[in-house]
Amino acid sequence: MRKYQSFGVLVALFCGVLLQAGAQGQSAPAGWSGSFTDAQAKRGDALYAGNCGMCHGPAMAGGDRAPAVAGPAFVARWQSKSLADLLEYVHVQMPLHSPGGLSRQQSADIVAAMLKKGGMTAGTAELSGGPTPRPVVDAGLRPTAHAGADGYYTKAQALRGKSAFNRNCAFCHTVDPTVWSAENNSTIMPRTFGGRFIERVYHGHVLYPTVYHLFSKLESMPAFDTKSVSAQMRADIVAYILEANSLPAGNTELTPDPAQMKSLILGEKGYESLFNGRDLSGIRFVVGPNCTLAPDGCGKPTPGNLIRVEHGELHCECNIHGYLYWDKPYKDFTFRFEQKFVRPAGWDPEDKLYFGGTGALIFIQQPHRVFPRSVEIEGRYFDLGEPFAIQGKGKVVYDHEARMRVATKVGEWDFVEIASKGGVVKTYVNGALVSTFSEHDYPAGQIGMQLEGAPVVWRNLRVKAE
Repeated sequence: MRKYQSFGVLVALFCGVLLQAGAQGQSAPAGWSGSFTDAQAKRGDALYAGNCGMCHGPAMAGGDRAPAVAGPAFVARWQSKSLADLLEYVHVQMPLHSPGGLSRQQSADIVAAMLKKGGMTAGTAELSGGPTPRPVVDAGLRPTAHAGADGYYTKAQALRGKSAFNRNCAFCHTVDPTVWSAENNSTIMPRTFGGRFIERVYHGHVLYPTVYHLFSKLESMPAFDTKSVSAQMRADIVAYILEANSLPAGNTELTPDPAQMKSLILGEKGYESLFNGRDLSGIRFVVGPNCTLAPDGCGKPTPGNLIRVEHGELHCECNIHGYLYWDKPYKDFTFRFEQKFVRPAGWDPEDKLYFGGTGALIFIQQPHRVFPRSVEIEGRYFDLGEPFAIQGKGKVVYDHEARMRVATKVGEWDFVEIASKGGVVKTYVNGALVSTFSEHDYPAGQIGMQLEGAPVVWRNLRVKAE
């Protein structure tokens, strides 16, 4: 363990004990005394406790995880540098678990606490960190098509689809919504693709849960030559059918990308989509282990390179712990999503002892911190669906055998449904009830997903208030 090498250099600059330099035979650099106020040092003490003390000790004296640095070594290192240089280094390099996670002013407050601890004299003006602009993350939900969606197609595309439908389909089919009836959705040969056709249920199954399923149905047409219609033309016809089912248009055209189409949910009344399949709009982040969300701590509000959007899916490298969440709080709800792990190279997909981590967080309470008061519905492959009360209590019943009976192979999709109603939370994996969480003390709260070390992919995240 390299206690006193590069790790020690960072510690020395950020949270080392600044003992009375004169007592050690060193004089403090000019400008240290009088460069901060007592009130600022007090704020810095609180910030230090929440962001640094875990490694360097509550008294800044170091420990097994980080060495202490006394006055002479610290002063010798910085005698030829300015206080501005010290502040810049602290801000860019620290905290070690979330470099740059604190604002410049917060870093300045912590430096003030360091100077105060080292015996420097407070002055009448605060040490300034200067302004640090922080990005604004878009808030709000993107609803599914049934709730007034952002739109799965454009008006121009639906118009092209109408022309393609009339040339290739209209001599056998119609999209006239006025001839639709409830019987239309339960007969072998429906009279129309219009009206509420996309809600079609047959033998107890919703036939078109996503746009991909509708597109796939049309791949068997037209009867005279299924290859006479290109994939994009078929997507245009789908857009025309969606319009005939009263789904609003948007600003993005539908493409024949299977993964993208699978992210476009149909036939689920009342659900709001938490992820639009294209970007991170409406998703908030807290990144940094043991960090409180900025501006109160080192938790970063943006994901950096941790998350990317591909083919309508959220791909998370998850190499830094944290979580994503949405603003709206829920008490009684149904939360649905699909997830799969990125199977490690060489891992036998039949091996069930995979412990890659993630999880759903429900009833999230402020302050936002990694990790906050909430209920974690375990997302690990092995014990997917098991509830854990974080800073709270509740009664847990978990059926691991049920989870194993419905387990897919590592690297394949699992469908998860979390339903909260009347103080009881039930979790289903691939249709099987695997856990019940009751008698808990959590009020309504936000919903989120953990970033917890293992690469994972999510899609079709949606919620319905009950």
